[in-house]
Amino acid sequence: MTKKEKGDAYNMKAASGISKEWFEQIAALETYFTGKTIDEIMAMKLTGDTPDDLKTTVTIKVSAYQEAVKKAVANAVEVKGLKSVGSASVTGVTSRNAVAETAGRVQTNVTFAGVALDKDGKVLYVAIDTAQNSGTFDTLGVIVKAEAVMTKKEKGDAYNMKAASSISKEWFEQIAALETYFTGKTSAEIMAMKLTDEAPDDLKTSVTIGITAYQGAVEKAIANAIEIK
Repeated sequence: MTKKEKGDAYNMKAASGISKEWFEQIAALETYFTGKTIDEIMAMKLTGDTPDDLKTTVTIKVSAYQEAVKKAVANAVEVKGLKSVGSASVTGVTSRNAVAETAGRVQTNVTFAGVALDKDGKVLYVAIDTAQNSGTFDTLGVIVKAEAVMTKKEKGDAYNMKAASSISKEWFEQIAALETYFTGKTSAEIMAMKLTDEAPDDLKTSVTIGITAYQGAVEKAIANAIEIK
């Protein structure tokens, strides 16, 4: 689960100088960001990466959250007929054990989805992406290498799926086709689409990647949607 999903179970409160959980502090930060431009958000004064103006509500470091919001603002698109918006992520983990001649490996696959919905709960806009971050370790469990890389969508052609694709399409091209297909549909319609080996039957010429993680992220984002007034 994410930190927000864990709620009190994240268990930061006991160690917090202001006796507040992570979800409480991030809620205060979200409230502070609301009504501000990205320039104002990035210009907030920090001491040790914590906000000077929020000493009683936020003691966590915030620069990563500022950068995420900056990136989201840069990616913003205009949507007409908007009623609500939502976002969510789903995470998967894969690993292999270390042996004498080969480092062990762990990889997280975090799929993100953001949605804009109309008054009937139909998707007006959807953005999907996946971050694959990995690390290696030796037989004693000592980390050999850990790195964060660009998302699949950010990599573009450099993700290098096209050569192995039976339809000669990159990941970003296939996910764009899937986003287009999801547009205009409800969550129930998206989850009911027919699949063969996780690939959509209705998109054989444009999408051959497995899509259940993307369906799950979009379903979760729709469930998290809040009305924008």
